Order: sequence, then C-alpha cells, then structure tokens
Amino acid sequence: MSAMRVISWNIAGWTRRSPGQAESLKAHNPDIVGLQEVTDGSWNVLREELISAGLIYSVYSREIIAECSKKKAVAVFSRWPLTILEEFLDVPYPELTLSMLIHTPCGDIQFHCVHIPNGSSHGWEKIDSFEAVYSKLAQPSKLPRILCGDFNSPKEELDNGDIIPWSRPSPRWSQGELSVISGLSEYDLPDIYRRLNGYPPKDFSWYWRDRGRRFDHIFASAVLNPFECQYIHEWRTGKLSDHSAIEAVFKPL
Repeated sequence: MSAMRVISWNIAGWTRRSPGQAESLKAHNPDIVGLQEVTDGSWNVLREELISAGLIYSVYSREIIAECSKKKAVAVFSRWPLTILEEFLDVPYPELTLSMLIHTPCGDIQFHCVHIPNGSSHGWEKIDSFEAVYSKLAQPSKLPRILCGDFNSPKEELDNGDIIPWSRPSPRWSQGELSVISGLSEYDLPDIYRRLNGYPPKDFSWYWRDRGRRFDHIFASAVLNPFECQYIHEWRTGKLSDHSAIEAVFKPL
C-alpha cells in the first residue's frame, strides 16, 4: 500500500444532495470515509454509489444500534474489510459514533468516527460525549488509531497555538473540550491538520454568517505517517453540505 487516503465529512443531512456527495467522494478516490449527519435516505444512496469506487465495506450506525434518538447518524466506508467494535464509546447518543478495526494491507487500524453534539442544543451532553471519547482513547494502544469527525469545537485558535474552547461557568466544560481537541496528543492522537500545517494558516470548516470555525478534525497515530492534510472547501461552497470535508493522506511505516 503506497498511501492511504482518509476523508471525514459532515454531510449535513442533506439527503437530496446525496448523488452529488457520492460523486465528489468518488473523485477523490478515498480508502476510508467517515461521514456524520447521515440520514437513512443518504445511506441508501451513498452505500450503492460508493461501491463503484471500491468502498465495498460499510457500516451505518442506525442499522446496528437497537434504539436511536437521532435521525442523523454516522457511517463508515472502507476499501478493506472491517470488524465493528460494539459499544466501544459510551456516549449519550450511541448512534453518533462508530468504532471498528479496519484490516488494511499494512495491518489493522483502529478507526473511530464521531459526531459530538453542539452545546447550544444539547448542553452537558456535549461534554459527556467528549469525556467518554477521552476516557477510552487516553491510553497507550498497540494498534495505530484514527479518530475523525465533527467535534463542534474549538471556538477559536490563536496564531500562537492556544486553543479557545466554548465557555461555561464550570471549568469542566473547557476541560472536557480540550481533553480531546489537544489532550489526546499525549496518547499518540495529535491533530493532523495542525501537526502538518502549524499556526497560522487560519482555515475553517464551518461558517455561521461570516465567522468561521474549525470543527472538523482528524487525529492519528504517528506510525501512520501522515504527510498531507487539508480541507475540501469546494464541497461546502458548492452547496453539497454546510461543512467542508477534511482529507488526510498517510504512508504507513
């Protein structure tokens, strides 16, 4: 395997855009895709379309979880066989995470696709989700790992590298966000975009009016040897989603 291409994208639950989303993904020829805000209708279209791109293995969280509160869930597509790690992340909404082993030609990779709910609508469930992710991943791993998704964090990043979380009266809130956004780097899960691109440039994956936020991330083990990571803004500006996708390319050691 000369290189491995991973894409994470919040497709915004825009079911009518699914054919265009599938064509855009196929054009980039990814090996692994993690999607957030996937509806049943989107899943049906994407699963069928992405098979033609070689992504013949796929999982949709709403199909493997008995009771789902959310109609927009997560899905993973892979070029290689996968094994689901059931109930791996104990989050408030299990359908917003998928954890699995992906059996690549270079060996098994632990892969996690996550959508952390926003705090404005879900309150402390956002922090409960961050803490659940951190508690499971903040430990050494014999296998290389990738964590990707829409984390609805941080609020801001400064040119000197400081990360500004959303503020609440309790310090638990900021600690919860930062535990994953920066804290997992101590456990070989650094922010790949920042590791490769540094500070600045400023780059955002989601906008509210004219204010950009970098909510979408890929964290990955060093042994996977990431050498490229960028946002695919044309998918957002082309109205396929309200989020830019994030894409990383690895050359596993």
